[in-house]
Amino acid sequence: MQTQSKGWHKENIKAEVRKTGITLRDLSIQHGLSSNATSQCLYMPLPRANKVIADHIGRSVHELWPQWFDADGNVIPLRRRRAVENAVAQQ
Repeated sequence: MQTQSKGWHKENIKAEVRKTGITLRDLSIQHGLSSNATSQCLYMPLPRANKVIADHIGRSVHELWPQWFDADGNVIPLRRRRAVENAVAQQ
C-alpha cells in the first residue's frame, strides 16, 4: 500500500503567505471569505479558502494538502481519506 504524503506543514504555509506581505485574515477578507476561513482551512478542508491560499502562493491545493485534495484539485471524500489513514496506520 502506498503511503500518502502529509503535504506542507501549517507553519510553512502561513510563512509563505506572510512573505507576500499579507496576513491570512487579510487574504480571507480580500476574497470575500469569513475573516478566519484561511486560518481554519489549515486544519480541515475548506476548498474555497484552500484554493485562495494555493493560488496566492503559486502552488496547487494538491501540493499543499495531498491528504485532502487529489491531483485535479478535487476534495477527496472523507470515507476514502479515512480508509487510507487506516491502511497506513496498520502498516
